[in-house]
Amino acid sequence: MNFSDPAKHEAGVKTLRLLQQLLWNGAFTFWLSHGTLLGAVRNQDFIPHDDDIDIGMWAARSDDDIRHWLEQHGFRFHVEFGKAGDLHQYAFWSPFDVYTDLFFYIAGKKKVWTAIWEDKDHPHKQVFPDYWWVHRY
Repeated sequence: MNFSDPAKHEAGVKTLRLLQQLLWNGAFTFWLSHGTLLGAVRNQDFIPHDDDIDIGMWAARSDDDIRHWLEQHGFRFHVEFGKAGDLHQYAFWSPFDVYTDLFFYIAGKKKVWTAIWEDKDHPHKQVFPDYWWVHRY
């Protein structure tokens, strides 16, 4: 089922609202990422054929902190990709049964990167241009 289904769409909206509330209350900096960001900008909604939510955050804070925080608030941990510090990602099921990816972004001297996973064993680095890094503040 994807976000073109009204029930799945409602569950996606509820998941995003809950994530916003939980992450703000936990003082976690986060943003929409990957397909969720593309949908927000291009469609001003979810991409209809998409079926998950993608969130990004800086890896500077302990990755375990966010995992435990979300688990304490009803998110069910599903799988971990990569390792803390580089090409790291968690996947959860929200309390509304929406698959939710959490991508950790790494800030280098003049670049920022995160992972894109083909499968559990094959990551690709998604590197953002220097101008994005320089102008992000």
